[in-house]
Amino acid sequence: MAGKVTVNGTGANLASVVALAADGTAVGGMTLPDGTYRIDGLAPGDYLIYAHPLPPAQQGEANPAGIVPPQDLAHQPFLAVAGFETRFYPGTTDWTQATKVKVLAGRTTTGVAFSLQPNDSTGISNLRMFA
Repeated sequence: MAGKVTVNGTGANLASVVALAADGTAVGGMTLPDGTYRIDGLAPGDYLIYAHPLPPAQQGEANPAGIVPPQDLAHQPFLAVAGFETRFYPGTTDWTQATKVKVLAGRTTTGVAFSLQPNDSTGISNLRMFA
C-alpha cells in the first residue's frame, strides 16, 4: 500500500500511517519528508487506514517519540509535522465512516492519500491518573 499525507497541501514528514485489518492486526509506517509512505507485507484483505501525528516530545526526549528525524545534505533536520488530527481514510474522524481499502496478493494498492487540514489544538498525548 502506498500514498501520501499532506497537511494544508504540504507533505507531512514523519506522520504515522497504519493499516488496520478486520482481526485487529495493525501494520504501520512513517511518511518521508515529502509526505509519501509505503507499507509492504500486508496480507490480502480489506483494511481501515488512518494517519496520525507523532506525539510531542516528552520530558527528557529531544524529539517526538525519541525518533531522530532525517536530515538534508546540509545536516538540517526534516522535523516531524504535527498539528493535525488523526483521520481515517479518506479523511474522517469516525471509523464507521471510513472507506475500506482492498489489498490484493502480489499487488501494491496505490493512491491512499490523506489531504488534511491543520489543527491548532495540542490534544492529550500522555496522561497519568492517580486515585
